[in-house]
Amino acid sequence: MEDLLTILKSYQAYGLIAFTATIFATAVAIRVARRFGVVDVPDQQLKPHARPTPYLGGAAICLGWSVTLVAATAARAVDWRIVLPILIGGVLVSVVGLIDDVREIPPKPRLLLTAGIIAAVLICTKAGFRLVDSVLGPIGIDLPPAVAVPVSAVVAVVIVLAACNSANLIDGLDGLCSGVTAIVSLGFCVLATHMALWHYSEAGDPVRLLLAIAMLGAAVGFLPLNFNPAKIFMGDAGSMLLGFNCGMMILLFAERGIVRWVLGGLMVFGLPIADTALAVLRRWRSGRPIFAGDRSHFYDQLIDRGMSVRKVVAISYAVAALYAAVGCLPIWLRTRYVVPLYLLVAVATIFTLKMLKMMKAEPSPKMSRAAKPIRLLFTSAGRRVSLIQEFHRAAGDLGIGLQIHAVDRQPTAPALQVADETVLVPGVETEDYCDRLLDYCRQHEIHALIPLIDPELRPLAEARERFAEAGTRVIISSPEVVRISMDKIRTNNFLRHHGFLTPSILTEQELASPTFPLFMKPKIGSSSLGAHKIDTPQDLTYYRSINPDSIIQEFIEGVEYTVDVFADFQGRPRCAVPRRRHEVRGGEVSKGQTVRNQRMMQEHCRLVELLDGCQGMMTIQCFLTPNDEIVFIEINPRFGGGVPLSIRAGADSPRWILELLLGREPSISMDGWTDSMLMLRYDRGIFVLPEDLAQEVDAAKGLTW
Repeated sequence: MEDLLTILKSYQAYGLIAFTATIFATAVAIRVARRFGVVDVPDQQLKPHARPTPYLGGAAICLGWSVTLVAATAARAVDWRIVLPILIGGVLVSVVGLIDDVREIPPKPRLLLTAGIIAAVLICTKAGFRLVDSVLGPIGIDLPPAVAVPVSAVVAVVIVLAACNSANLIDGLDGLCSGVTAIVSLGFCVLATHMALWHYSEAGDPVRLLLAIAMLGAAVGFLPLNFNPAKIFMGDAGSMLLGFNCGMMILLFAERGIVRWVLGGLMVFGLPIADTALAVLRRWRSGRPIFAGDRSHFYDQLIDRGMSVRKVVAISYAVAALYAAVGCLPIWLRTRYVVPLYLLVAVATIFTLKMLKMMKAEPSPKMSRAAKPIRLLFTSAGRRVSLIQEFHRAAGDLGIGLQIHAVDRQPTAPALQVADETVLVPGVETEDYCDRLLDYCRQHEIHALIPLIDPELRPLAEARERFAEAGTRVIISSPEVVRISMDKIRTNNFLRHHGFLTPSILTEQELASPTFPLFMKPKIGSSSLGAHKIDTPQDLTYYRSINPDSIIQEFIEGVEYTVDVFADFQGRPRCAVPRRRHEVRGGEVSKGQTVRNQRMMQEHCRLVELLDGCQGMMTIQCFLTPNDEIVFIEINPRFGGGVPLSIRAGADSPRWILELLLGREPSISMDGWTDSMLMLRYDRGIFVLPEDLAQEVDAAKGLTW
């Protein structure tokens, strides 16, 4: 134990150096990147984040890592003949990544350039030159050095190059790559510490410990500003450096030709390896180029199944920790046990991916569904005639087939008259409401379900994974987002916790001597039902007597706005349209106007990012006060009644949803819509003969319910 503490004390300073240097370098990198425009601009394809994001995080990681290696070399804690080539090689790999971030180097030249750098480092350090001996030695095969060394060198280059690309590929969500590599580094550190305890190698032990701790400190130092919602990205400059460091660590475990340490290192790095193998397999099965970006990664598939970014990242951390723990088992197990155990882990990984249906080929984005139209189901369609018509219009613009199914409890719901298929349903309060909808989706092969009223949001959000298993995507935010949105107290607490302005909820003590006017609304409600302005103590007493469960808030003076924020299937806000509410009837806007208020757009996108789990349309209400303050009052995770104004202004959410369902990346601009467009709504009738309505009712009743 004393030896272990001695080792940890000797190297903890280097971890602290890497951590501190990276934290400060990351903060500086954000400012420098913004100053000189080095940002990752959304490209509407594989970079669907909400706004341009600083892209110099990799340089900060490289600085923290490099400073640590220089400090250890200067203190003569490590053999400079090994560390210096690794340091120079790592910096060069990071520079190649940075150039690719800014200029975009084609994949093959970048691969060859990186391979050349790696080969030079391996020649200088001779790392991995005993790989063949470590694999063939235990089974009694002894190749001459003239054969073993060149073959080992080629395999070593492939391992490090693959590690660079694996780390790069797993850098697809905020905080994913930095967190996973931190866990990997911790696993490497455990292995390296054990080897140092047993004096495995006088020259190699310090280098392994230093590289593991330097990477751990740099990754953890970068993570706070990279975690969702990220304030900075590491880019290829960071992910390739972290992968390079991991690859070199794996090779350094082969120093004395004992294969179980190499296998342990590979297993510690297991999650990036498994993700890369999965992506390559799906691209091959789909007939796509291996280097083409797509959504084959395990984390993309989890996002597409409705999980939030933070939940997917947390799952990834847990899986990475499991691989790392298994990778440390060679400390206690001999090679004869490690090999079959790791084969079993590989088989279990394949079985799990297959059970989760992650290995099937991804449909080609170019696939046409003209012969087999997209089928959408709108629930509680009610009066949403304009919204359904906009979806039909968008399908026509795209040149695709679309069949809209609509359900409602009222046979006279106007929207049923413009849908292709209609069904009458009992209310959402029915116990088997979701089960019956699920049966209908299975029966009619519904591709996506879009809920339109508040009471059904929570049950459908909680059941969306069941619908996904049946092949139906419920376009709805996560259950937690729905809970926050529906409960006005939770909404208020969430907004305040994250620094947004929102009306105060008065306590009983404050209500004893309030300052009027006040505002009352139900704790859980919608469509302005039960909402009242309270001007006098008599009003307060009366309304509290008939609505005892309501909350009382301060009254906000200002101009009321609704902001339509569209979040893609990854939960990222892609477009925000503020609408000034000139006139409201029954809680729904009748006269409105688009207003390009950049600060309002940015604040609403920030809110959607922090909610973490939004999907589809988010309808958020706020006031702009005379002091130019934005005060949030409502969050509604669904299409609002006034959304046709945003759609007609150019924020074509129906088209974007259809494109996403087709597997395409829609072209979305954050502010690519018309400013100052007015919507002046009026009543328009749909005329139906009694016998036609009766026939439709009979037909609807005969379908499912």
